Amino acid sequence: MVDENSERVESRLASTLRSLADGVVAADLGGRVIFLNRAAERMTGWPAAQAAGRPLAEVFRIAHPSGEAAEFIRLGGVRGGRSLVLTDRAGSRLAIEDKTAPIRDGDGSLAGLVILFRTRDESVGRGEGGLADMPDEILEGLAEPIFCLDAQWRFTYVNAPAAAAFGAERPSLIGRVLWNKFPASVHRKHYQDFCSALLKRERRTFDLHDEATGRWWEASINPFNDGLIVLLQDVTDKKAADESAARLDRLESLGLLARGFAHDFNNLLTVIVGNVSLAHARLADGSPVRRELEHARQATQQAQGLVQNLLTFARGGAPVRRRLGIEALVAEFVAAYPCAEGAALRVALGPGLGEAEWDPAQIRRLLSNLVRNAEQAIPRGRPGDILLRVFVRRTAKEAAATIEAIDNGRGIAVEHLPRVFEPYFTTRGDENASGLGLTVCESIARGHGGRIEARSQPGLTVFVVTLPALAGAGPGLPPSLRPRGASGRTSRILVLEDEPLIRQLVFANLSSRGFVVETTTDGASTVERYREELEKGSPFDLVILDLSIPSGQGGRETMEQLRALHPEVRAIVSSGYSDDAVMSRYMDFGFKAVLPKPYDPAELVALVSEVLMD
Repeated sequence: MVDENSERVESRLASTLRSLADGVVAADLGGRVIFLNRAAERMTGWPAAQAAGRPLAEVFRIAHPSGEAAEFIRLGGVRGGRSLVLTDRAGSRLAIEDKTAPIRDGDGSLAGLVILFRTRDESVGRGEGGLADMPDEILEGLAEPIFCLDAQWRFTYVNAPAAAAFGAERPSLIGRVLWNKFPASVHRKHYQDFCSALLKRERRTFDLHDEATGRWWEASINPFNDGLIVLLQDVTDKKAADESAARLDRLESLGLLARGFAHDFNNLLTVIVGNVSLAHARLADGSPVRRELEHARQATQQAQGLVQNLLTFARGGAPVRRRLGIEALVAEFVAAYPCAEGAALRVALGPGLGEAEWDPAQIRRLLSNLVRNAEQAIPRGRPGDILLRVFVRRTAKEAAATIEAIDNGRGIAVEHLPRVFEPYFTTRGDENASGLGLTVCESIARGHGGRIEARSQPGLTVFVVTLPALAGAGPGLPPSLRPRGASGRTSRILVLEDEPLIRQLVFANLSSRGFVVETTTDGASTVERYREELEKGSPFDLVILDLSIPSGQGGRETMEQLRALHPEVRAIVSSGYSDDAVMSRYMDFGFKAVLPKPYDPAELVALVSEVLMD
């Protein structure tokens, strides 16, 4: 039976289609015949009453002249001008050419397709346009814009969707020149395509961008009589989807590139940060060299941030969480942040901030990006006021920390506000603008189970970050100020590290604090050395394992073997690959703590002391 949708299609077209000399076949979305006109009955050998409801391929049996079966058009497009062979019900073969287009119901929904066809003999002398020979009633049944041009680029026919696309009334378009209805860029880019179709009498298809409306069209140009017939299909959504996919591909490539050098880069930064910090500590308080060393340390932290920015947003680096004091973390950040000239950074902290389980490096990066973004929003030569406001709301079961970055800069235009977190989006004109800072902030907030939003008006912009906090309101301590272990105890530490400079730095740093340290360069020797001391009844108190050993067994495999030997082994995992699953879920792999590279010597000692006290 023919469904109601199909009946509406037949009712709409029947009166016109039955009178055509060309054959007309219509089918519904299920591929069932819903209409044949008299010419189609004669050429297919199927009475309309018997054909109704049958598969289209059974009634309209078409093949290429080579004998290869011909496919029907996909419902979303328009096709025509094919030379085919039709086999009628009795088995006789007839040379035809067809034109196919989608048809839609009164609501504009896709309802099926209509095929117009004629014998090859009948097509001689009718011009090349076929489809344009349809009466207006058929062309008006198409939802896509379609229009005809003469050899002087003047409109000779425009259907209703085409008139709507041009934003004009149909009568006003007839006789007007095409190029006056498109931006100059369309004429510049595609004039050759139109000329080629007109002069060479060949079909051309290309994507056309109308800058005036922001729309993308797929233009299909076909020769017709002395001019052209042009079909436009709106592919704006497809273009947007393609651009989104391309952006994701770029991000993935960027992530692979960043990860490729992050490990070695972070190893080098660990050596630089460590030696600078040690040299800084050994100098007298009044030494003028201390200031230069502090600048060098700040520069290495910024260098680390650049790599981590890429990893965070390009690969969605999972946070390496630690329990930390919110107030102390913010205080550390503000003390170390090099505020830009002309900008004043103020901090307002709410009472009882307590603790949270955050990745301290990522949160410092989030704060830095927010403050730097605020600095860049302040016009040159005008005093800038930046307020960093942090407070925590708690209930009996949960807590949420809010970080607000408020500035008195230019503000963000209303049309730009929804896009501020998009990768590469920036309204800054200078060559150093990357459009990555706020994207990183969103990625960090989302990775911590939180969110970020922006509000703005001229002269006032507020970024609001909401992150989960711990319900207990203790004072907490930042990572660099954690307890340093029980006094008087000599602990033995085994270190797996393949980089000589880092190995030397770790050895010197821990040894100077009274620990007994041994180092190894590969996982196999680490396991063997641990086994030897375990069999003596004096296992190492702590093992520090580098996660990635390019020339041998790394930390993950080493830890599995150590746990098999001694389930109570205490171990810290360290790596320059901060996005590795072992770093973000270190406890799942048996580690007691995690130490991302690069790190300050004080962080190493504090973390070692904490694990040994646990």
